[in-house]
Amino acid sequence: MAHARRVIWADLLKIFAIYGVIIIHSSAPYLVQYDKRETYWWAGNLYDSFYRWCIPIFFMLSGAFILEQVQKESVRHFLLKRFKRICVPFLFWSALYFLWRVSVNKEQISFIDILRLFIKEPAYYHLWFIYSLIGLYFLSPFIGIYLKHATKGNIRFFLLSWFIFGSLLPTIESLFSIETYLSIATPSSIFYYTGYFILGYLLKSIHVKSRWLIFLVLLFIAAFVLTVYGTYYLTVKVRDGLFNEVLYEYYSVNVLIMSIPIFLIIKSIRWPDALIECKIVNFLFHSLALCIPGIYLVHAIVISVFKGHLLQFKTIDTVFNPWIGIPLFAAIVLIVSFSIVYAIKQVPGLKSLVP
Repeated sequence: MAHARRVIWADLLKIFAIYGVIIIHSSAPYLVQYDKRETYWWAGNLYDSFYRWCIPIFFMLSGAFILEQVQKESVRHFLLKRFKRICVPFLFWSALYFLWRVSVNKEQISFIDILRLFIKEPAYYHLWFIYSLIGLYFLSPFIGIYLKHATKGNIRFFLLSWFIFGSLLPTIESLFSIETYLSIATPSSIFYYTGYFILGYLLKSIHVKSRWLIFLVLLFIAAFVLTVYGTYYLTVKVRDGLFNEVLYEYYSVNVLIMSIPIFLIIKSIRWPDALIECKIVNFLFHSLALCIPGIYLVHAIVISVFKGHLLQFKTIDTVFNPWIGIPLFAAIVLIVSFSIVYAIKQVPGLKSLVP
C-alpha cells in the first residue's frame, strides 16, 4: 500500500506540473504589454505566477527517483539506459520543431543554421528543459556518490551554497541589474537546477504532519503573492508596462519558496483509498503520468496549431474571457496532447519517440 501511495503522489505531482507548464505557455501572450488590456494582463500574471513551481517540481521528481537508482547501477548502465530513453525523442522532436519553424512559422533557417542552432539554443522555446535534464543526467553518478557518502552537515552546506549562489545572488543581480564577481553560472547553467535535483532526493523521505501543512500553505501563498505583485511593480512602476520576468525565473527565491511546499504538501496528504484502489482511476492516473514526458514534447505544437488558428476556428481562449479561457484552453491542450502521445505509444515502431 505504501508503494501505491508513493506512486499516487508522484503521479499527481507530474500531472499538476505538466498542466502548469501548459498554463504558463498559454498565458504568456497576455503578459507582453501591460497597458493594452489590464484585466487580461492580470489574468495572465496570476495564472503564470501561480504555476511557476511546475519546472522545479519536474527537476525535484527526477532527483527523487534517479539519484536513488544511480546508487544501485554502474555508471555505464545508468547513462546508457537514460540517454537511450531521452536522446532519440530529443533529436526527433528537435528536428520536427526546426521543420515547424521553417514550414509553419516561415522562418528563414538553412540546414547549416539548424546544425549551428542545435548546439547554440533549443529548437523551440520549451526544449531548454531537455538540455538541462541531459546535463543533470551526466552529473547524476557524481551526485549519487556524493549523497551516499556525505554527512548531513555537508549536504546542508552544499544546499546553502546553492541557495546563495544559485538562487539568492542571481535574484538580487537581476532585480537591481548588477553583476558581481561572485556570479558562478551563466544564464543557461544547470547549476541553477542542481539544488532542486538534490532537494527532491532529500524531501522524498520526509512526511509532513498535518499540523505543519497549514504553515506550508501559508508559505506558498506568501511567495505567490510576492511573485504576482512583485511582477506587477517591476513591470508597471519600473519598466513602464514592459513585462519584467525577474521573479518568474525558476531559480528565483520566490519560486523556490513556492516549489518546496507544493512538493511536500502533495506528498504528505493522505489520499483517499478509493483513489488508490479504484482500477479505473489508477489506469487513468498512471496512463496520463506515463505520457507526461511525451506531452511535454508535443504540447507546444498543439498550442501553436490552436493559437495560430491553423484549424480555421476560434479557440476557447479567444471565445472566453482569459480568466476562464486560459485554464480551459490549457485543459484542452493537455487532453489533445495526451491523446496524441498515447496513440503514438501504441505503435511499436513509434513509441520510442515519446519517452
